[in-house]
Amino acid sequence: MILKNKDLKRNFQSRNATIEELINNLNSNQIKISIIVGKNDELIGTVTDGDLRRGILSGLNLKDKIKSIINYNPKTIQENNFNTTNVSLITNKFQIEHLPVLNKKKIVFLYLNKKKIKKQKKINNKIVIMAGGFGKRLKKLTKNCPKPLLYFKKKPLIQHVVDHALNQGFRDFYISIHYLKEKIKEYFKKQNDTNANFLFLEEKKPLGTIGSLKLIKNVKKNFIVLNCDVITDVNLLEILKFHKLKKNIMTMGVKQLRYQNPYGVIKSKNNSFVSFEEKPSIDFEINAGIYVFSPKILQIIKRNDVRNIEDLIYSLKSKNYSISLYPIYENWLDLGTETKVLKLK
Repeated sequence: MILKNKDLKRNFQSRNATIEELINNLNSNQIKISIIVGKNDELIGTVTDGDLRRGILSGLNLKDKIKSIINYNPKTIQENNFNTTNVSLITNKFQIEHLPVLNKKKIVFLYLNKKKIKKQKKINNKIVIMAGGFGKRLKKLTKNCPKPLLYFKKKPLIQHVVDHALNQGFRDFYISIHYLKEKIKEYFKKQNDTNANFLFLEEKKPLGTIGSLKLIKNVKKNFIVLNCDVITDVNLLEILKFHKLKKNIMTMGVKQLRYQNPYGVIKSKNNSFVSFEEKPSIDFEINAGIYVFSPKILQIIKRNDVRNIEDLIYSLKSKNYSISLYPIYENWLDLGTETKVLKLK
């Protein structure tokens, strides 16, 4: 596949761009790479989603420039050498998906190494979907319908979460249920999906945001926990690898957000005016509702009867367990309060 002209320019980014601008660029294109160019569109370097995440992990925030994470020496090929044999040699040798093709002054087009996608290998780690809540913030919508079965873009919330995991090779699911649980069980019974295995964690009484994990048995590998009302493009395999690399008991996905103060802020000292700042913004991180847990965390939850995620985190910290934070820059939607976009069937 080859990108040219207008299609390619959608991936162009200035070296003076901010992290926030880069995130928007990567999320708006399908190839997950930004081409960093100069004033005349000449190639300066590239930034992939991996480069971005490493930058965020190193402490960069939304306002910072991208200069420190640019790959200034990406693999390229000259236009007069562009042929199937030479392209294959480079992409196979360096295991790369993107190959800028250059003339003497600028990028001409971008070759995408899109091999035939093999059948997704099954991932043996479990996925747990928290779907037992009452959905009270959604008011009348959840009076007779459990939140996981509310429709968003023509399919139930929970189906978005399941499909995203299935597309990455996960096949074994635990679903925590309580409120209107029979409707959720009936929904999955009708799906008759031979590619997935569903087991239900039935809460006889509400067990909080994380307490139902004590109902899990015989899990010996790291497992992922997802909220049923969070829809995201995050690569679940990558967060799983990250957790394994860090060797911590828990990894929590965090989303960096920005709050734009609509008012001008006055700074003062001893009731005297010092300065005026026009509509300042504040960057902060929130819990994204995406976790990876090591199996031993299940015993901690059972032993201490932990019910809420906040209590679990404080309990782990009090015992000097380390918790990793995994930055999520991909598209991420928390639909737990979105009465205007969620619908009944």
